[in-house]
Amino acid sequence: MTKYDKLFELYVTELRKVVDAAKGWWEALIVAESKQMEDRDAAEAALRERWPFGPTSHPWVIATYRKYYLRCEQLNKDSEKTEPEEEPIGASEDDWGMENEEEEEGQGPVNPGDFMVDWLSGAETEDLYEVMLYMVFVPIGIKDSECV
Repeated sequence: MTKYDKLFELYVTELRKVVDAAKGWWEALIVAESKQMEDRDAAEAALRERWPFGPTSHPWVIATYRKYYLRCEQLNKDSEKTEPEEEPIGASEDDWGMENEEEEEGQGPVNPGDFMVDWLSGAETEDLYEVMLYMVFVPIGIKDSECV
């Protein structure tokens, strides 16, 4: 299991908790708005004017996304520091028939956007994937010590 796989497991575990809470928050908003509008669809439409991405708009979901996005970036930076220096040009007998071990183990840099959303597209995390498809930003700004 690679460092990225381990980080992904942590991300999925935490994301599952916050997405469940965000879905509860969203449902409560719809129920409250429905009481005023008498129509659930109209209530949800009105809510989406304020919160266009539904449960994905919840601050806990955004914070979790940001946290693991930055951690993935940090893994990428760490892997760049530990990459071996390039070997001199020319082939050796060891080069024949061998895969690049770094690529084979998945230790190379991973696009954080792919890591955060596309990696969720598997059967076990399809529900999270459907929620996170709406996350369309790159977290920038000051990195606090908890996110790095």
